Amino acid sequence: PTFGTADTLSTVAGETISNINAQLGEPGAINGNVSDGLGTPVSGVIVYIYSTLDEIYYRTNLKTGLLGNYHSANLSPGDYKVYFDTTGLDYQPEWYHNAASFAAATVVTVTAGTVTEDIDAQLLAKLTISGTVSSGGVPLEGVILTGLPGEPVTDAFGNYSSAVDPGWSGTVAPALAGFTFTPENRVYA
Repeated sequence: PTFGTADTLSTVAGETISNINAQLGEPGAINGNVSDGLGTPVSGVIVYIYSTLDEIYYRTNLKTGLLGNYHSANLSPGDYKVYFDTTGLDYQPEWYHNAASFAAATVVTVTAGTVTEDIDAQLLAKLTISGTVSSGGVPLEGVILTGLPGEPVTDAFGNYSSAVDPGWSGTVAPALAGFTFTPENRVYA
């Protein structure tokens, strides 16, 4: 059952609707661990659990702990898909079993009274675009690299760095008042 398939009840002010009953079955759970390519635990990943019947509204979400582990209890028996959200982390997000989309994600079946174990993810690191901006061999501090994720600003040594997902493309242009840059921009495709 999903929100979209639920029965609609019409109400009238001051009227009581009786005998709207439900019986909940025994819940199940999903356990897993999230690590990087070297097996190091990754904490702070938000794990979203979706019913296979509804990719719009997730059923629950939680963060991985310091050891990269998570435990999602009180799930109704049924089929789910699990998404590992890495927003703010230097890793690529993924759906369970290294999938790039909801449609491609492996189905995880939850059974009443049991824990579905080892729904793990091994995340790939994002790629890094970095460099140094200088004028006449002197590093420039405060140059904004527009077009890169997070629009990094060069440090006192003219250095910048930005993490990007594989396949990222865009046009990056340096900007600092009083300076003209050659080339004016760089295209990443």
